[in-house]
Parts: sequence; structure tokens; C-alpha cells
Amino acid sequence: MGLLGWTELRDGVTLRGTATDYFPNLDGDWSLMVTPSFGFENLLRNNKGQINTSRQVECEVEPPDNLGGLDAENPGTLARFFEPLMNKEVVVTGTWVQDRSHTPTNPRTEIHPITSIFCEYPSSNSAVKRFEFFVFSDDSWNPDVSILTFPSFGISLPGVKIKVPHSQEDRTGTFTVPYPPRPPVGSPRTPYFRLIREVDKSASKSFQVIRFAGAGGDQFQINGTVRSGKPSQGKGFYNALIEIGFTEADDVTPPSREGDLDVSGIDATAAASTNDLTADVDSAVAAITQAPEVGEIRANIALRRRQISVLQQAEDRFRDELYGEDTGEELRQIRDAIAQLQQELDNQRQRARDLGQSDLVDF
Repeated sequence: MGLLGWTELRDGVTLRGTATDYFPNLDGDWSLMVTPSFGFENLLRNNKGQINTSRQVECEVEPPDNLGGLDAENPGTLARFFEPLMNKEVVVTGTWVQDRSHTPTNPRTEIHPITSIFCEYPSSNSAVKRFEFFVFSDDSWNPDVSILTFPSFGISLPGVKIKVPHSQEDRTGTFTVPYPPRPPVGSPRTPYFRLIREVDKSASKSFQVIRFAGAGGDQFQINGTVRSGKPSQGKGFYNALIEIGFTEADDVTPPSREGDLDVSGIDATAAASTNDLTADVDSAVAAITQAPEVGEIRANIALRRRQISVLQQAEDRFRDELYGEDTGEELRQIRDAIAQLQQELDNQRQRARDLGQSDLVDF
């Protein structure tokens, strides 16, 4: 949430690092916290040479409200998509900005908005790879004059004229993933890919399995391109959990040495003939369905903490007369809202204790 707007540094930037946290925001944004890997620490530094004190980059986007029947404003929806990414290496592409709201004299860097997220999950089966891919078009509302509202508490605060960079645009996300080493003769040797799970509100998508000559013989890779489309046209979001590997299917036309594999029809064949390859259910898949209440609590705790933080910032600004001198009633409303949110936060932490999830209490 940028109450004072953003300074765009560069679009199309890639951040590689470890996903450590996520939370929803008051304005509907989803945030993913990423600790940069070696070689990407420069994205922590703003144009004044100052470094984010958390040593993390907040990656933020507002998805369309309706994600194939799922409500993006529901913290449980955010948990469903981002919980499996926790403590995994992710590749985030988007717009590198400075958020002037956090500390106007020391603006924090962010990726805002996110264009795509890629995450390859660890697998106990060396013949199979599974990875997750997201593409977004930011659905932020960009009024001529922003009004910071907290409808649950009846609070409206004057803001500034802001626009989220590249919001409401048709964005494109891409990935390239090498196949696992091709099995020896006598083992399944035909490349396949299948969609384990998909939420598709994109304008278009294309997946191509490419065969090429490499050291030791033929090698394969899968290339993906997804156009998000615009939220105003009912598009703007794509997510898939994808599996690639090799199958015994013999009714697939072999690819040329340098060219595209016709993947039509592979999905069903692969699903029927690779049960032995997919018998081990990765933690990434299990995390989507296991303990949904824990994910909901995690998201609710993060939301309440974020709401309290934003209101505390507003309280500080009112106290510093950023919005004028007559701020007594506004300050009282903000403080009452903070107290109510703190009580809700305490209730969520008690739920975590009751479920034996004490690690969420200090989350």
C-alpha cells in the first residue's frame, strides 16, 4: 500500500530469492516477502544508496477480485496460493520501485506490481519436475485523488494523487525449464507435461516442448508464455502447477532435432501412464490441501498486523500535522480501530495456540 505513491526505477526486473512471508493488505494487494539470493542484493538499495532495513524485498500486486470462483479478498485464497511458496526459492519478475510511504526520506524498494512468479518444488523423484507459475495484471484502482478508507471503522483519510505503475496493463510472463535427464533405453523416454492444477483467467497461453542436441544426446526443455490480459476485460490472472517428465506413451509424434513437439493429447496419455512417477506427492502439492485452517490463521494474523501497521503510520502522520491541525476526532477513530484490530489479532493467536501452532503466535 503506497499512501504517498511510488518512484519507478525499472520495469521487467527479475528478483531471485527465498520466499519468507506473505500477507494481504487493506487495499486488496497481496504481498510476498523475498530475501534476495546472492547477486540480487542490489534490489534492496534505493536511488539514495540506502538499503531496506529488513534485508527483504516486498513483492506486491492486486489481483482481480474473482480468480476462477475464488475471492481474492479472502485471506484464505491468498494462503492457498502463497503458502506452498514459503521457504522455497522463487523468481519474481515485475516493476522495481521505491515506495515513498514507508519512510519518505528513505523510501523502501519493492517489486510492485508483480508480473510473474516462478517456483520449482523439490522432488524425491529425479525423473519428474514440478513447478508453479503465476502471471498477474495489477487491478489497482487509480483515482485522480486517492482517499485512504477503512470502511470497517468508518475512517476516510485524505491522500495524494497516486497511480500504481503499469496497473491495468496486459502483461506477459515467461519461463524455460530443462527436463530431467532422459532415462536410459528401456525406460519411459517420451517427454510429457501435464497441468496438475490450473486457474486460468489469462488472455492467452502457450507451452512448447523443445528438443535439441546436447552433450550425451537429445535434451528437452519446456518454454511457457502467458499473456495476462486486462482485469477490465475479465482477465488478469494465471496460475498453474505443472509437472514434466518422461512417459512410455508411443502415440506421440517424436519432435524434430531442432523444433517444437506437438503436445496435443499428451496430457491424458501421460496421466494414465505415469502413476509410478507421480506416486510420491510432493509437499508443494500437499500444502494446498493440508491444514487449511492453519493457512487461514496465518493469513489473518498477517492481515491484522499489516492493518495495525498502516493505521499506526496514519496516526504518526496526523500527529505530525501532515493532514492539518484539526485532527483530534481522526486520531480517536484511528486509535479505536487499532485497539479493535489488536483484539482480533489476539483472538487469531489464541486459535493458533488451540491448534498447537505456537510458531504462528509470533508470526
